[in-house]
Amino acid sequence: MSADQTTEGQAKVPMRRVALAAGIGTAVEWYDFYLFGTMAAIVFGKLFFPAANPAVGTMAAFGAFGAGFIARPIGAIVCGHFGDRVGRKRMMVILLFVMGVATTAIGLLPTYDTIGVWAPILLVAIRLIQGFSVGGEMAGGQLLCVEYAPGNRRGIYGAIPGASAPIGLILSTSALLVCTLLVPEDHFLDWGWRIPFLLSSVLLVVGMVVRFKVLETPVFQKMLHNDDRAKLPIAEVLRDYRGAVITSVGLYMVITTTFFVVTVWAIAFAVEELGMTKSLVLGLSIITMVFAAMLVILGGYLSDRFGRRAVFLGGAVAVAVLAFPGLALIGSGSPALFLVGSVVVCLGLCPCAGAQGAYFAEMFGPRVRFSGVSLGITVASLIGGAIVPSLATALVVLANGSTWGVALLVMGAALITLLAALYSRSVVVNGNRELETACVSV
Repeated sequence: MSADQTTEGQAKVPMRRVALAAGIGTAVEWYDFYLFGTMAAIVFGKLFFPAANPAVGTMAAFGAFGAGFIARPIGAIVCGHFGDRVGRKRMMVILLFVMGVATTAIGLLPTYDTIGVWAPILLVAIRLIQGFSVGGEMAGGQLLCVEYAPGNRRGIYGAIPGASAPIGLILSTSALLVCTLLVPEDHFLDWGWRIPFLLSSVLLVVGMVVRFKVLETPVFQKMLHNDDRAKLPIAEVLRDYRGAVITSVGLYMVITTTFFVVTVWAIAFAVEELGMTKSLVLGLSIITMVFAAMLVILGGYLSDRFGRRAVFLGGAVAVAVLAFPGLALIGSGSPALFLVGSVVVCLGLCPCAGAQGAYFAEMFGPRVRFSGVSLGITVASLIGGAIVPSLATALVVLANGSTWGVALLVMGAALITLLAALYSRSVVVNGNRELETACVSV
C-alpha cells in the first residue's frame, strides 16, 4: 500500500493533505501561543504590568506567559479524553477554533491605563484558555501524521507538527517585525501591537478549512470498527502506562526548556540587557527558526534511519556540550554572535523535537494514545517551560549579566533527557507493536 492510501475500506487520503492539515493547524496554534511570549518579552510588561523597574515588569509579563502552561495539563486530560473517544480530527478542529478566538480577543483587550488591574487579570484568563487549547494541539497534530504514515516514515511525518512550531514562531515574529518597522514606537505601544493578534482570525479561517478536509486516522477508524475505545483514557494511562508517561516527560524536558530559552528569554535579554533594537532581534529570531524547522525535519528523518532513541541520546549530549558556548555567544552583545549562539543551541534541541512525534506515539496503545502523548508533553512543558523565561531572567540578574546560570539550567534539562533516553527502550515495545498492526504499512 502506498503512502497516499489509508486502511482497507477507507477512502484514499494523500499524505500531503494530512501533513498540510497537521502542519498548518499547528503553525496557526503556535503562532498564537508564541505571539504572546514574544509580546511578553517586549511589550506586555509596559502595557499590562507597569513597574518602576523594567525588569520587574518583564518578569511579571513572563509570569502571565507561564500561566498558559498551568492550563496545559488540564487541556491534555480533557482534549486527550475526547481525542481518544470521538476522534483525532474533531479535536484538532475544535482546538484550533478555541485558540484563534482567544488570540483575537487579546488584540481587543484594554490595557492597564484603561481599566487598571482588570487588564492583567483578563490577560491571564485568556492566556489560560490558550494554554488549555495548546495542551492537546501538538499531540493531536503528531498523531494525525503518525497514524496515517507508512511504517518506515513515521519519524519524518511525525516531525511535521514539531517543525510547524518554529514556523508558527516565524509567522508571529514576522507579523510583529513588520509592525515594529511600519508603526512608530509611540503608536506601536498604543495600538500597533494589536495587529498581529487580530491577524490570527485570518489564519484561523485558513487552518479550519484545511483541517475540515481530512478524514479520521486509519487507527481511530479501526478502533471505531472494533468498538475498542477506552471509557476513561486517562485512568487507563495512569494504570498501564505510568512508565511511558514518566519517560516522555523526561525526554521532552530538553525540548521545552531549551526552546523557550531561545525563543522567549533570549529575545527579552537582547532587548532589555544588550540594548538591541526590537526589529533587529526579531529578524535574528526569524533566521534562527528557519534553521530550527529544518533541523526538526532532519531529526525525524534520522530517527527513521537510526532510531528515535539514538537521536535523543545524541541530541541531549549535544545540548549539554553546547550550552555554555551557545549561551556565551548569545550574551556577547554582538548581533552576529547572538544569531550563531541561538543556532548552536538549537543543534541538539531540534533533532530531539523531530524524533519525538513518532517516539511518543510508539509508547502508548491506540486506545489511550492521544491522552498519553498529551500528558507527557504538557507535564514536561509545565515543569520545564512555564517558569523558564522568568527563572532565566532572575539567573542573569544574580550573575550580574552573565549567562552562565542559564547555561546550567539548559544543561540540567539535557541531563534529565539523557537519563530518560537511556531508560526509554523498555517502554516503547507494546505501543510500537500496536502501531505496526494498526497503521498503514508500506
